[in-house]
Amino acid sequence: MDNFTDGWFYRLGQISARTIFAKVLRPVVQHLRDNNMKVVLYVDDFFLCSSRDTIEYQKDWALQELAHLGWRVNWSKSNLEPSQKVRYIGYQVETYSDKKVVVLKIPKDRIKKVKMDISQTLEKKCISARALARIAGQCISMTKAVLPAKLLLRNLYICLKTKSSWGDILELDSATLKDLEWWLEAFNYWNGRAYKSECSPVIQIATDASMEGWGCKVVTLDGLEAQGFWDIDMSMKSSNFRDMFAVYLSLMSLLPNIKNKTIQILSDNITTVAYICFQGGPSGELTNIASKIWTLAIKDNVQITAHYLAGKLNIQADALSRLQSQHEWELNPNLYHYLDTVWGPHTIDPFATINTTKCKRYNSRYLDPGCCGVDALHQSDWAREMNFVNAPLRLLDSVLNIILHQEAEATIIAPAWKAKNWFQKLKKLSIASPIKLPHARTFCFQRGLRPPKALKNPKWVWFAWRISGRRH
Repeated sequence: MDNFTDGWFYRLGQISARTIFAKVLRPVVQHLRDNNMKVVLYVDDFFLCSSRDTIEYQKDWALQELAHLGWRVNWSKSNLEPSQKVRYIGYQVETYSDKKVVVLKIPKDRIKKVKMDISQTLEKKCISARALARIAGQCISMTKAVLPAKLLLRNLYICLKTKSSWGDILELDSATLKDLEWWLEAFNYWNGRAYKSECSPVIQIATDASMEGWGCKVVTLDGLEAQGFWDIDMSMKSSNFRDMFAVYLSLMSLLPNIKNKTIQILSDNITTVAYICFQGGPSGELTNIASKIWTLAIKDNVQITAHYLAGKLNIQADALSRLQSQHEWELNPNLYHYLDTVWGPHTIDPFATINTTKCKRYNSRYLDPGCCGVDALHQSDWAREMNFVNAPLRLLDSVLNIILHQEAEATIIAPAWKAKNWFQKLKKLSIASPIKLPHARTFCFQRGLRPPKALKNPKWVWFAWRISGRRH
């Protein structure tokens, strides 16, 4: 049997032998798992994990099954004594029965070796391509225990691409040196990653982007939605860039609801899924966004995974991303400053987005990264605020009703449409002479892809009104 096995492997080549050997053992591992055993295999190294009560029985049964299948155990290299701390394929594996978690750590001798190599490199600020590749290899092998490992190796690999041979001496740029400095200190606070034996609930977030804007839909959490529009420059970016940035904006918008949670990003863009899962890639632009996503996740203890969702199934997020942006415009900053001086200071912009708000606090139609509330028509604090209202014209009647009902004050931007029912109500609530605005091209700044109605109808005459519901 030994002769047959050795000859079979070497005819296929030593490089492929390990892969083929692992494939041969897959049915064996599956057989053990089918019998309720938690087992991991790396080439020919088995790792068995079980409760204190059953570990001895499962160990004996696994050994018996391996012998029955014709495999021989190397007893001198095996550790058959149950323990809650064991070294396996370069990691220190620790189990905690009370917490039901498995923790992977980097052993001290490995840490000492990589720290020594990095320190020597930082002193010289230059290194051979082969030595830099060795450091990168040491670090990448620690990704299971050091969460942002891949993220902080991208600059090393970019530097390695400049080599013409492995003997080349590479001058390290500031970005690469910064990453190496991070690695030198990382083990003080990043060494160790817990894996729960029982899966925590996963929050699924479907995201999408179009040339018009971005959107996301939370499958759970009462179906929360977030949405926003691109400016003209952003709409011209590649679809990969827009989809990646949509994920980042979605996480920013939902952050209060996903802190300390496990989330699953669903995207119909394969590149986006890959860059999130691998913490970056060849594109510098997309890697920067991936870095922002993972930095946000690490800071707020958000566990992230990403999966592909076919476009035909990503209906709700797609619909949000394609909302039309004709209301995405803002008042000329100089004109707003004048109105804020005369009738302010204004404290909130009830109908705005992160791109159009004139106040630090604002409400938006959907969640976005900076809003303090969703849907101004359902807010009950109008009377406590100094409102600056630049609302869609179809909502003006509802806005005036709220101001009257809640006895609030507001500055309102609206055209002089004398035939509309709301116009008479607007005049009745007015507490100061309205201020006529200049031509639309002067006061209306387009922020979305589509031109707003004010620019499409230059003959409209617009005013700023100061109104109050307290005197009526």
